[in-house]
Amino acid sequence: MMDSNYQTSRQQDSRTGMLSRTAGIRESRKFFSLVSRTLLPAEDEQQQDDPLLDLEELLRQTWNIWGVSVLFDFHCDNEVQLKQYAKKLREEVACILSQDDVSYEAKISVLDIQRPKETDHPVVKIEVHARLTGREDKESCVYKGYLLSWRSHTLTDVPTENSSRLPLLLCRGTPKTMRAVHATLTRMFDCMFVGLPANAEDLMWLLPIIISPGGGQDTARDSDEALLEYGVPGLPNSESITIKFHVKNLTTLWKSFLDDKDKIDAEEVEKFHKVLQRQVMEISNVQLGLCMLHRIHLPCLTISGSKMKVMNVEAMDTILTYLNEKALDALHVNTSQLSISK
Repeated sequence: MMDSNYQTSRQQDSRTGMLSRTAGIRESRKFFSLVSRTLLPAEDEQQQDDPLLDLEELLRQTWNIWGVSVLFDFHCDNEVQLKQYAKKLREEVACILSQDDVSYEAKISVLDIQRPKETDHPVVKIEVHARLTGREDKESCVYKGYLLSWRSHTLTDVPTENSSRLPLLLCRGTPKTMRAVHATLTRMFDCMFVGLPANAEDLMWLLPIIISPGGGQDTARDSDEALLEYGVPGLPNSESITIKFHVKNLTTLWKSFLDDKDKIDAEEVEKFHKVLQRQVMEISNVQLGLCMLHRIHLPCLTISGSKMKVMNVEAMDTILTYLNEKALDALHVNTSQLSISK
């Protein structure tokens, strides 16, 4: 067990550093690397399976997006430790959500998913099931979450021995259970869970990223449409303006801006959206200048605020790469600032 002085010092240092960045996340994104999405071929020539197929488990479900700070004293080296974590999680959740006729079971496991970078932490899956007392057939999954590190290439320092970096959480479940699970994990591993909604700037970037070669929307039928929803200042999102484009037309337009095949620059993204707004003005006489993009819907992806649903593995790989960068910016600082001697 670590001494209380070390524990307190660690909490203060980590939380102060993280909170200082949470407010701004990123002043302004300058570019997005398209090369970073490309998985390197497996070194083992006998391994013919596409590593992206491991992401099938995450497809066609609506996920809540969260950022996670550094987890301290989280070790998943063996089944015994994972069972201990799950037991503690079950006890705490059962206490928080106390109901006389309901019992809970929890499971924490490490998935055998090939990560795009060897330095990324293995994917961790967390499940909580609820069962009505005396009704074995009435069990339901009230929480499912995946803690991920997906191409954390912005980290130049190696994490300390007693800490783990899993910056991104995709989860689903009842609101009460999500709050209970996150509160418990916060206490267990001295970490923070922060909602990571895709704001207007994120959506402006994600549209061209996804329709770039290899982004997940490489193929489209003539009838496939992209729906862009814009919020009107002073009105609720239910009163938004929805603009429809054919995906093929968007792709053709974006390719005319994509000069560098290795990355997307902020200037290209801005010009792309200005052309879209000008076309809307010319065709529909609708001025979008003060409106904010708050939802995009493509055949391969729907994302709005803190919720997303992805339909193919290429798009999931792309969106995880983008969101992982966003989570790192929001909640992580250089490990040299967090490293404290016992």
